[in-house]
Amino acid sequence: MFVELPGRPAREPSPMLSDPRGTGRYQLVTAANVLAVGPMVSHRLDRLVAMPAGCLGLEACRADGSFAVAGAEFGLHHFDDLARGVLPIDLDEDGRLDLIAPGLAGPHRWLVRGVDGTFRDDASPAFAWPGEVRSLAAGDFDHDGHEELLVLLDGEVRLFRLPEGRLLDAGALTASPGRFSVADVDGDGRLEVALGNRLFAAPVAGSCLRVSVKSPHGGPAYGASVRLRATVNGVARTMLRVLDPGTGYGRACEPVAHFGLGRGATLEGLSVHWPDGARRTVDGITADTAVSVPYPAG
Repeated sequence: MFVELPGRPAREPSPMLSDPRGTGRYQLVTAANVLAVGPMVSHRLDRLVAMPAGCLGLEACRADGSFAVAGAEFGLHHFDDLARGVLPIDLDEDGRLDLIAPGLAGPHRWLVRGVDGTFRDDASPAFAWPGEVRSLAAGDFDHDGHEELLVLLDGEVRLFRLPEGRLLDAGALTASPGRFSVADVDGDGRLEVALGNRLFAAPVAGSCLRVSVKSPHGGPAYGASVRLRATVNGVARTMLRVLDPGTGYGRACEPVAHFGLGRGATLEGLSVHWPDGARRTVDGITADTAVSVPYPAG
């Protein structure tokens, strides 16, 4: 699927940024036990931390920017081993944020959020193998309307298609020391993968939409969620992306919501939700464009 591109990748985006109050003033999260930051159970920047007992500690962000322990409430209070890193993503494409939580030696988990708000493990047999995961990254690299998941193991890279978790051939993408960076490095509208000092890209099979969201101060609105209403491959869907700087283990991302659309998609509009509760809708969008959404005035 992937082919290696000539040259060296650009500098990676800054990882581990947090803006819990949604003010547009970011702080660097340096604590080693912070596994992920994002709107996982609220519209604010909740966080997942590694607990000594080998479980995920979910801390829901309150309106004043403080955190409340909420793991048991959402079914994240017991695990067999400690997760190496957590990737927030809409695994089952239902418009709600789910979690990928790899284990150290035990099985890796797809924590899909149910209608009751709790998370259940729904990993496919191809994904839930034992072994050490070094890094995770996701994106619709071929623009077919479904995201792909890249998993960097010790000496191997595996590629999965969402939502069914089917194992794919990654092509020329091979393991390398370091971490993933996913971004449109050369400005051609598709996502490239930087792995170590090598750059890879996949051939695209459809159109895309790229959305950048601004904070009240004009910078990237990390933690903002973007929902695109569209008919993709003949199916009406609400597609969810979160502006994530890469707070999971060994991962860095650009501050852009990237949507692959397949061929002949019909776009109805998109809605943006900022961590401080502000909302904005955008209509009249078209495929193969880049949209910038400013913070609501007033």
